[in-house]
Amino acid sequence: MNFEIYDKKRLDGTVIRASSSKLGAVELLERLKRAGRSGVVQAFDADSVINRTHLVGAYLNAVAAFKEHRNIAKNMSMEMLLFAAMTTQIEDAIKLVGIKSTSNFILFANNQRAFEKVNEVLTGEKNFLPTKKHIKDAAVLFDIHSDYDKNILSKMALSRL
Repeated sequence: MNFEIYDKKRLDGTVIRASSSKLGAVELLERLKRAGRSGVVQAFDADSVINRTHLVGAYLNAVAAFKEHRNIAKNMSMEMLLFAAMTTQIEDAIKLVGIKSTSNFILFANNQRAFEKVNEVLTGEKNFLPTKKHIKDAAVLFDIHSDYDKNILSKMALSRL
């Protein structure tokens, strides 16, 4: 994907990490909510995230939805979850891409400051670099079988029509 087409300021400082935490899901989500005061912070089920384009696309679509006053969710993190799940239904988005366990999730933060507010509760944190097998397996959940980047973004756009 050519990230040059995006407003570079929107992506500077973006952090995407494969993570785990010793906190329970409720505690972790509460911590993420507090960290979200400094930016957009969201956790996703590791098996449901196709690749970095999947999360960057969801984030940029959420930003655009708020800017154009066509958002469905009340906050940017939840709007991002909706775009990542390629649905307009919050309950469906949580089931599909919401965290299932705090032992294996993908954390997205749109800036370093927001990430640092939650970093202290993360364990086993590393860059999210999905394998070809992971990409293929996760893409099947969204009925995407080829040209992953293009089809991810197309399905996100179509989810709002």
